[in-house]
Amino acid sequence: MKERVDTRMPVFLSYLGLLPFVILSCLLYFPLLQPFSPQLLMTMLSHYSLVIAVFLSGIHWGQSLYQHDSFSHFLLILTNVNTVILWMASFMLSTGSLLVLITAFFMLALLVDIRLKHKQCID
Repeated sequence: MKERVDTRMPVFLSYLGLLPFVILSCLLYFPLLQPFSPQLLMTMLSHYSLVIAVFLSGIHWGQSLYQHDSFSHFLLILTNVNTVILWMASFMLSTGSLLVLITAFFMLALLVDIRLKHKQCID
């Protein structure tokens, strides 16, 4: 029988991690609430997005260590390539372009999660 794991703390921290996305997006959408310039808010959003994107790469890298198939080898390479691309893009692209790239990365990370769930590697 599988032991039930308490997921309250990870779920709480996940929702807490969404707060900067929500707060910064609301501040950008409602100009009257902006305590900072829109450029600074976009920079803050892109930096936080970059941190989370690299964090997700690390999670996927860790997941690949517990698998022994061709997808795990692909995932090891993908996570490293993604991290290097995002790092290089952070000082080569404009803030708006960087956010577009990070959004594409988040979509790719979702596809990886779907694949891992299909393989029953994650719940």
